[in-house]
Amino acid sequence: MALAMRGILALCLCGHTLAQELALGVYGPVTTRSQLYLAMVASFDLDLRNNLNEAAIRSRFGDPVIAIPNPHAQLANVKVRIGNSAGTPETGVATALDFMLGLDGETPIVGLVGGVFSSISMPIASVAAVQKVTQISYGSTSPALSNKDTYPYFLRTVPPDSIQGQAFWNWIVTFEVPLAVCMYAVEPYGQGLFLAIEEQSKLAGEEGRLKGVSVRYMPTTFVVEEARGAIQIAKSLGSRFIFVSMNSQMSNEFVPVMVSEGMFEPGWQVLGSEALTPYGPAVTEADLPIGFMRWNPVSRGSKFPAFSSMWSKLTENDVMSATARARYKYDNFKVPLSSATVPAVTDANFANGDLPSYDSFLFDACYTFVFAINTLLHAGTALADIKEQTLLDQVKITQFEGISGPVSFNANGDRLASYELLNQRPDGSGGKVLEMAGMFSATNGELTILSSGLYWMDGQIWPKPPAALTNCDPGFYKEEISGQCKACPRGFKCPGGALPYQQCGRGYFANETGMVECRPCAAGNFAAEVGSAECGQCLAGFYTDLEGQEACMKCPKGTYMPNKEATQCIPCGMGQVTEESGSQSQMDCRCAEGTFMCNSSSTVGCQPCPEGLSCAAGLDPPTQQPGFWTFGDQECSFEVIRCRDTLECPGSSLSTCASGRQGIACNNCAEGYYPLDDGTCSQCGPGDSLPALFTGIFAVIVIIALLSSVNADLNQQSLNLLTVAAVGSQMVMAVQALGSIRQLSINWVDPVRDIIEFTRLLTFDFDVIRISCITGADSPTLKFLGQLLCCPLGACVIMIAYGVAKLRGRKMSLDAVFNLNGILLFALFITLTLAVLGPFQCLANPDGSSSMAANPGVICFQSGEHTGLVILSVIGDVPFTNQLL
Repeated sequence: MALAMRGILALCLCGHTLAQELALGVYGPVTTRSQLYLAMVASFDLDLRNNLNEAAIRSRFGDPVIAIPNPHAQLANVKVRIGNSAGTPETGVATALDFMLGLDGETPIVGLVGGVFSSISMPIASVAAVQKVTQISYGSTSPALSNKDTYPYFLRTVPPDSIQGQAFWNWIVTFEVPLAVCMYAVEPYGQGLFLAIEEQSKLAGEEGRLKGVSVRYMPTTFVVEEARGAIQIAKSLGSRFIFVSMNSQMSNEFVPVMVSEGMFEPGWQVLGSEALTPYGPAVTEADLPIGFMRWNPVSRGSKFPAFSSMWSKLTENDVMSATARARYKYDNFKVPLSSATVPAVTDANFANGDLPSYDSFLFDACYTFVFAINTLLHAGTALADIKEQTLLDQVKITQFEGISGPVSFNANGDRLASYELLNQRPDGSGGKVLEMAGMFSATNGELTILSSGLYWMDGQIWPKPPAALTNCDPGFYKEEISGQCKACPRGFKCPGGALPYQQCGRGYFANETGMVECRPCAAGNFAAEVGSAECGQCLAGFYTDLEGQEACMKCPKGTYMPNKEATQCIPCGMGQVTEESGSQSQMDCRCAEGTFMCNSSSTVGCQPCPEGLSCAAGLDPPTQQPGFWTFGDQECSFEVIRCRDTLECPGSSLSTCASGRQGIACNNCAEGYYPLDDGTCSQCGPGDSLPALFTGIFAVIVIIALLSSVNADLNQQSLNLLTVAAVGSQMVMAVQALGSIRQLSINWVDPVRDIIEFTRLLTFDFDVIRISCITGADSPTLKFLGQLLCCPLGACVIMIAYGVAKLRGRKMSLDAVFNLNGILLFALFITLTLAVLGPFQCLANPDGSSSMAANPGVICFQSGEHTGLVILSVIGDVPFTNQLL
């Protein structure tokens, strides 16, 4: 609704305007940048009136600065008023609308002069295109404004940034700068200039020599930390050549941050665009160091001295008086002049020659309209028709000599002008002065440096940048071909200077770019190759306990590690070992060969394998060695006993005996079984008791036969029979001797073994006749008792035979009976001796006990069975001795 009312008011005002007034509008950042823009407009207006022969002005200033050839009388109808953009697009656009539509209560303008910032000029140029109002800028340099499809009514007296972009690129090429970093604000001017420089690098095919760092445009609230972050990024790019591309308002806030970050100290080189003109209060242009450089469009033509003369004659009253305020409409400002943050105009400004930036371009922009209007008036164009396309077409072809030099426009409405390279230098009196040190020509595209040379920011004059600027910072290396400082690649270290990068040694790594030193791999990690960007993790079964290792070590035997990145291995503990080094699991831990795992309540861990047992590597319980036996229900303390032989106790699990055997040391056959030669026992069959019966019968027959032969008269016996008897007795003695030899622990071979086995019966080894099938049990006590009773039973048989013979009336001498007993005792002396002494023949066992040699299942002097055998041995020894006696 408010906008509609403003439109209606504009139409009403248009209908009531004075047809004889031709209005021009000028806007600029009066309250935020400089109030001297007011003085520039006033100086233009005074010089225009001087051309119209106002006597008071001519007498005061003399001839006009710019003489209008044959000025038309109606030029007196050209009125100029000024508006305030306050440095913001919103205020600038509102001011331009007031000008174009007459919303400020004044005559709508036919031409607009302004402004400084491209960010403000671009939206205004869009409005001007709609309203068909010709706009001439004196400070907006964005290349985007050259686009006539978008901005058909826009022209400028300041050269565009496309030319300044060429100047920047030629500076890079002239001084052989390997890499420059351009810090630009994301606004039309700053970004547009960066893109213009970038375009030059692309045309040259050397895009790598320019990098950009953007900064958010902050026209109202400047965030220092954002600016500082952008500066840190620029520092990380490896160049000490810094370009700054942002409008003057933004650069005024940005430069103090650069100062605080050390970017204006020796070791850096800053080159600014023409807008890098800090005006305080934190930093001013005078505070910038010796060696600082800035581009400035050439704005001093042959007529500038005349303008300077006029400027010096101006007074505060020309600008700030009530008359001036009314003439130039200060009171119509959107942002009032009283709220200005910059100093007011005083006489000192004119006496000191203080001029605002783009001064001459503003002056010439105003005169461009005057020259075009004058031409149209002389061509017969009515004053009311000098507007829109008519005025635009004439402005485009206008040419004249302004205070900035020759003024003309190309097809894009741009003015081609050269740029001067300003250099901060000592002024000879301890101060500093920004002076021209070079010139870039837009005509031939060449940069010429004055013979006096350039000061660099190290404070010295050098024909080329000092080495400190082209040397690399720590963390960067100088690329051989381009000479640029590149961030140190991963896997390398870069001490800086002019040194190349260096590969990280084995055991070290660089996992980021830009590293000065390589880092040692942490314990548990390794780097096997030079130039490693990452450390590898030690795999399971490996470890490193130190930093900077090139390989991981296998876990020693007896340790393991299931995890990666181990700094030490886990001991197996409990005396366990591993089969190989590099074990990954606790399951690999085991007892070594010759030891076994004990898990008793009092002892836990691997224990030495007892004698007589076999302990294979692992966690299995011990097994019996052949020829040994132990109880199967023992945990860690084993009672190992020797067996009779390896056949009865084969190597196997604990308490295992040969088939059919049982008891301690596998000493006995099971009940109803009899022993075999292979160490096993076989179950007694129906006929297995016959050998014992036949042997008994045979023994009785032999005794009776012997009794008969002993009772006979030897003188009546044949010599052959006596010889047979003598030889037989010797054979009996020999067989007994062989029987005693059989008990030795000798592994006899055939046929000796068969011969010796034949002697078992005569040595009272009743197993050969399967005596257990008669007794029902394989008992050592019964066997021993049977051995002891052999002689008494034989004597009984002799006495019975004697008695029978007497009853039958046979003549038999009692002496013969005693002789036969003596003969038997003498013949069986060895066997009887061995049998009687058997309980005293004990062999040591691995567990420290001892057992009978003939019956290892009988523990000597500890078991009741052995005590009984000893008693029987003593008892049996008495009659045996008596019989011998």
